[in-house]
Amino acid sequence: MTMAGKPVDRGVLAAVLTPIGEDLAPDLTPWIDHCRWLLDQGCDGFAVLGTTSEVSSFSVAERLTMLEALAESGIPGAALIPGTGCCRLSIINRSPTKDCLMPIRL
Repeated sequence: MTMAGKPVDRGVLAAVLTPIGEDLAPDLTPWIDHCRWLLDQGCDGFAVLGTTSEVSSFSVAERLTMLEALAESGIPGAALIPGTGCCRLSIINRSPTKDCLMPIRL
């Protein structure tokens, strides 16, 4: 597993699918359990929210909730390669953080 604070840049990296409930919201409990299992099996890190382009299916609020849930569960942030794709500029403009990419105006 990756050392705390040092981003994973080599080793075994797994693509993680996001389970969703009947309400089409991310189902966090099995998702977190699966991420823990991957680390326990020897993965050095994993890609979440984008390995199958699912990141565009979730709102910014859902994405942030999912990443916060991983952090709160003890999954080291350095083990994550989160998807950041966005197919709607209006989502980018409403992002709650100033650290995201903003549209370039020509």
